[in-house]
Amino acid sequence: MGQQALGTAPTAAWIEGLGEPEWLRDARRQAARMEERLDWPHWDRRTSLEELRAVVDASPGTGGVHLELPEALRDQGIVLLPLSLAAAQHGELFRRLLGRQIPAEAGKLEALNLAAMQGCLLVVPDGVVAESPIEIVYRLPEGSGVQFHPRTMISVGRTAEVSVVQRTEGAAHGDVAVVTEVVEAEVADGGILHFSEVQNWPTRVRAWASRQAELGRDARVQWTIGELGSGLMRGSTTTILRGIGSEALSLVVFFASGQQHMDLTTQLVHIGSRTNGQMLARGVLAGSARTVYRGTSDIKRGAKDSNSQQKEQTLHLTAGVRSDAIPALYIDENELQAGHAATTGKVDPEHLFYLRSRGLPLREAERLIVQGFFAPLVERIPLEGVRREITSLVDRKIDGEEG
Repeated sequence: MGQQALGTAPTAAWIEGLGEPEWLRDARRQAARMEERLDWPHWDRRTSLEELRAVVDASPGTGGVHLELPEALRDQGIVLLPLSLAAAQHGELFRRLLGRQIPAEAGKLEALNLAAMQGCLLVVPDGVVAESPIEIVYRLPEGSGVQFHPRTMISVGRTAEVSVVQRTEGAAHGDVAVVTEVVEAEVADGGILHFSEVQNWPTRVRAWASRQAELGRDARVQWTIGELGSGLMRGSTTTILRGIGSEALSLVVFFASGQQHMDLTTQLVHIGSRTNGQMLARGVLAGSARTVYRGTSDIKRGAKDSNSQQKEQTLHLTAGVRSDAIPALYIDENELQAGHAATTGKVDPEHLFYLRSRGLPLREAERLIVQGFFAPLVERIPLEGVRREITSLVDRKIDGEEG
């Protein structure tokens, strides 16, 4: 198919029409020029970019950004604003955060996202503990040749704590669409971030997502990522454990069915000493789906007394699927603990026979097996609403419904 791009970077006229501060328009212009110069990322033979390259559009789409901040949290000084308002009202902080975790220079898709980004800025001041979750919803725009580039920027202050729930949605029917998504967060000393994302783009979407958080001393992050939608998904979640004693827990639940292809990466980068990280992933495949799961522990020199563990388990419901697990450990220190494990298996015929012998139809028997398989991870999700949502979407996939 050659080197045809998925679409052009935003034009100067499109950027000027946003009415943003000059410094932000200049950042977009620079990212657009960079996107045009940069080559396509080279992944590997397991995941092809051809479907991304095939989608052409003259300019990015204008998607829906729905933000929900309870009044009580506003009274605590928490800020949640769409990027246009955030740039005007909190320009200094916005400029400091923008691209700090995921810069435009990182690659072609990172540059495209920054150039055409929509999204929001969340700021939790020092010492503030948000007692209710904050909800962010991104809705795919309608039309042909759609592109959508959401970006979520988060700053959690010292000893502050917040739970964020991010959802994606869009009409199941329509032309093929492309989404690039970025989440960049920083958590200051002693801060806690619970970030949950339920990715349920319709299967007509070809999606790329990069999420990254950097932690200060004794800071913590818990990622809960539900990868359930899109026809092609390349997703990466990275935690930089920079501060001494910082901790990260990554929970990944994925379910690929039909012809879905998911290529998922979870990564821990240990820089500070006494840092602790755990990556747990469970996935189910059905139909002729394909998944690749990459878990990476990168322990830098100086990260003494650190612990990095990863475990991935995959369940095959049908014979026509394929899953690859690619764990990796990069260790440049001696005094530490690190390990990885990955398993793949089919549904036990005896379990299925037992349930069928008790009068359950095949689909209901599979539902019980899948729910039981996911239960150890789902039970660790702190927000009940997210647990219910993921369980409901899994049920719908078992019933053959597209999200």
